Amino acid sequence: MIYMTLLGLFPFLLYSLIPLVIIIILLIWVHEIKINSGRQVEQNEQIIRLLHDINHNSKNPHM
Repeated sequence: MIYMTLLGLFPFLLYSLIPLVIIIILLIWVHEIKINSGRQVEQNEQIIRLLHDINHNSKNPHM
């Protein structure tokens, strides 16, 4: 009798935990995208500064 109750409880726990696990994985994924996006913005700003420096140096080669 106890085994039947446990067997009936297992699918309920499984089906209630799967959405929770999916939500946690999605939140972690979104957080990583946000962090990588910030890094990419910093890298793009650095590239723009370097391109400005190269452009400035090519216009004024004696400086």
